[in-house]
Amino acid sequence: YTITHIVSDSNSCSDTATVQLNVTSAHHYLVPSAFSPNGDAVNDVFRVVGDYDQMNFFDLSVYNRWGQLQFQTNAPTSGWDGTFGGRPQDPATFVWIAEATDYTGKKIKLKGTVVLIRQ
Repeated sequence: YTITHIVSDSNSCSDTATVQLNVTSAHHYLVPSAFSPNGDAVNDVFRVVGDYDQMNFFDLSVYNRWGQLQFQTNAPTSGWDGTFGGRPQDPATFVWIAEATDYTGKKIKLKGTVVLIRQ
């Protein structure tokens, strides 16, 4: 798969990023490296995208840079909207951890960072 994203700022400056994704596993999980919860219905929620029907257990936690829990869910189709306590969080990098157990009992642990972008 090839994913291309183009961004522009108010000065008409733009940049393009392309990522090549090679699938090599029986389990397919995609996690974005950034999201922009601005209400345009495009990339507004951070979530793990994957084989939901293959999971018996799922947990996603998102932490700020001080290690404070900002979001947690056990529902694989739910995601973080960039708020904490009902208030929009400032642009920053957040740490996420996702754990799942597939239908065979295999435990899967994913972790990384995501950038919250606001314009």
